[in-house]
Amino acid sequence: MDSWIVCPCQRGRIDLLRRMLASLQHPRERVVIVATIPNPLTADDIVEYAGHLVLCNFAEINIARWWNAGLDAVARLAHRRSEYEVLVLSSDNVGTPHSVGIIAGFMRQHNLTMAGPNYHSDEFRFFDLTTPAHPHNRVPGGCWMLAGESGLRVDTDFRWWYSDDDFEMQCRQRSGSGVVPGTGLAAEADSPLTEEQARWAVEDRGRFVSKWGREPW
Repeated sequence: MDSWIVCPCQRGRIDLLRRMLASLQHPRERVVIVATIPNPLTADDIVEYAGHLVLCNFAEINIARWWNAGLDAVARLAHRRSEYEVLVLSSDNVGTPHSVGIIAGFMRQHNLTMAGPNYHSDEFRFFDLTTPAHPHNRVPGGCWMLAGESGLRVDTDFRWWYSDDDFEMQCRQRSGSGVVPGTGLAAEADSPLTEEQARWAVEDRGRFVSKWGREPW
């Protein structure tokens, strides 16, 4: 398997980023960090852990655009291989050297478009467009793996919350998504939304319902 890691990160979270990458011990030539402004990370900041840095030199806070920048970079670096996997993480994750391979193996074994860790139970779970909306009936937004050859990209109309939910719905529409236990991955609790992000969340939840005809969770 040809598995890659993508992580958007601001300089204020550099210690978390280094901790996460050290825990995964993924080959640095297959790690892409997406640096955001202002005061972005530099290649020297991550030279020990990551071989590629993508600078998002726009001031807009839009996690969908950051994710897409990483996915596009991996697509170029993977040289259009027939199959490759991209694990997109938040910097507050930690895992083990086996975590990436466990998720990739699960995704490929079941021919899924997206997969992630099951943080809530010891079950293997599978989701499609008919899966009832529930907070646990989803791949974690801060840790998901995409079948890279799918060519899918995140809808940039969703700026923060619900960008991950919308993207998973795209993947469910292809061949489905799922979560696997025992990955060794863990994540800290979500950071509180800013006042602006809270407003976006209300707007983008309505956008999700209009697009998919259902609540996200």
